[in-house]
Amino acid sequence: MRRSLRYVLLGVPLAAVVLAGGALTLLPGLAKSRLAERAQTRHGLTMSVDGGTGLSFSDGLAVTLDNVTFTRTSAQGVPSLVVGEIRVPSPLRLLVGGSVRRIELVDPVFTFVASDTKTPAEITDAAAQAAPAPKEKPVKPLAISIENGSIKASDPQHNLAIAVTDITGELTQADTGTLEGDLRGLFNGVATQLALTVDDTRRLAQPGSPSDITLNSKAGQVVMSGRLRLVGDMQFDGSVSAEATDAQSFLSWLGVPLEGLADGLTLGLDAGVSISQAKAQFRNLAFALGNMQAKGELSLQAAAPRPALDATLTFNTVNFNIYSGSDDPGTTSPPDLTTDWREKRLPFADLKAADASLSVTSDSLMAGAVTAGPSSLKATLKDGVLQAHVESSALFSGKGSLDLTLQQGQDTGLAVALDVAGAEAKDFLGKAFGIHFLSGPVNLQTDLKATGNNPAQLISTLAGTASLALTGGSIDGVDLASLAGLVSKEEAQGWGLSDGAVTPLTSATASAAFSDGIATLSEGQIEAAGLAASVSGDVDLLRRALNLTVKPERGLPLPVAARVKGPWDNPKMSAKVDVEGVLDAVGADGISAQDVKSAKKALKKLLGD
Repeated sequence: MRRSLRYVLLGVPLAAVVLAGGALTLLPGLAKSRLAERAQTRHGLTMSVDGGTGLSFSDGLAVTLDNVTFTRTSAQGVPSLVVGEIRVPSPLRLLVGGSVRRIELVDPVFTFVASDTKTPAEITDAAAQAAPAPKEKPVKPLAISIENGSIKASDPQHNLAIAVTDITGELTQADTGTLEGDLRGLFNGVATQLALTVDDTRRLAQPGSPSDITLNSKAGQVVMSGRLRLVGDMQFDGSVSAEATDAQSFLSWLGVPLEGLADGLTLGLDAGVSISQAKAQFRNLAFALGNMQAKGELSLQAAAPRPALDATLTFNTVNFNIYSGSDDPGTTSPPDLTTDWREKRLPFADLKAADASLSVTSDSLMAGAVTAGPSSLKATLKDGVLQAHVESSALFSGKGSLDLTLQQGQDTGLAVALDVAGAEAKDFLGKAFGIHFLSGPVNLQTDLKATGNNPAQLISTLAGTASLALTGGSIDGVDLASLAGLVSKEEAQGWGLSDGAVTPLTSATASAAFSDGIATLSEGQIEAAGLAASVSGDVDLLRRALNLTVKPERGLPLPVAARVKGPWDNPKMSAKVDVEGVLDAVGADGISAQDVKSAKKALKKLLGD
């Protein structure tokens, strides 16, 4: 009797151990089958385990599955998810028919490949309300923990690939179908947090589920609210808002780095948005960049090697100085002709950051120190080639147009055709070119080309033509009437400008041909203070030097030719009589050749050669 009792006492624990051991050996198989069933019935994924299955006791009891692959049949064998290890904690509930409530994914790689099928109809609230209610059974709750995950998304149709790495966080699905997520990872090298709420995952196929998506990083924030649908590719219809304290960092975060954009420009955006086939269409867009505000329509096609933008926008002001590198784009100074041309490389590489087609109207426009009134801009940017046409009907009391072509390459090509009519010279020439001594209405036409990657290179290769006409204005700082007739053997240093001195100008015209940065003047004429003179010579733009000759045509008793030579901010000036011309003319009236020769010697001795 005692022996029998002893066997019973020993057998019960032993049986329990055997049963427990048997149960434990069943757990990996149960977990594997339950996960495979859920993946197939709920998501249409086929699960395969290429590594081993087993138990782990390192942090409580858990089932482990190594090298697990989930494949969607419709994706032609492309894995949707590959996981280095899946952990199923607290698996004992599976023995009594319980479901998997939590899984931990270690080193998962999520792969999304956009379908090239026809884009489904737009998802709207009306379509969603009219759609039949989902007939699926209540969703079994599941919590998913992700450690060191990554996402690879691609769109073969647009040669597009996006990667997010170092993903950690939690996804939680309730029995109502609601999915909530809080994930962190690296997107374009920037630490990014994703907060996600999907109202009902059962409606993601048709007609879409109400969803909220928020992306946060040190570069800025994007908030989207609307209907999310996953049919072939991701589709979204709703609203979007974005804000950032530095637009350059924000755009770089989103994959469009712009080296030349000024630092510290705030950015804000609100719009309705529809996303499908890697294309976002923004409706009723309200946009702010620095002090610029715009409204309109915009579409953005994500593609490689660069995104494509198409926009029609109305601005309060367009300030091109946000791309000038100025510390304060709103207070740019006129050019300083006394300083050397900069040799710092210009950010022409940004021309290949995106393709674009733009149609813009604006109440005002600023470029450098030039400010214009109502203006329009049409521009295309394709494969690094920018072609732009700008018109303004209010340019310093005149009007103007600009045709600009920039072609990015090893040496960037520049072409500029400028046509200005009736602008006030003091304002326009002063603020655009740093020429402040002319007043009056001015007409200016240029057709110029250059190549280079910095201002000095562009100036040194400048070629083309330019013409200028000024009528009824003045030359400020000089009184030509008081200087007329003065002749000196000595050269004067500098322009001799005097505050308050003014020479009324009847007209002034000049034409120049440019080659290698040197302007050769021809057909230059000045009529002022009863005098008329021609101007000819060269202007070396790169070296900032002049070599000009001004010859009087009428208004002086003697033809005093003036020569201006040297640095254009401080040249040497000389004024000497054309002795031979005067006496040759006199000799024609009967003076003997010997007397003319003697007079020449006397005048040259007096006035110099």
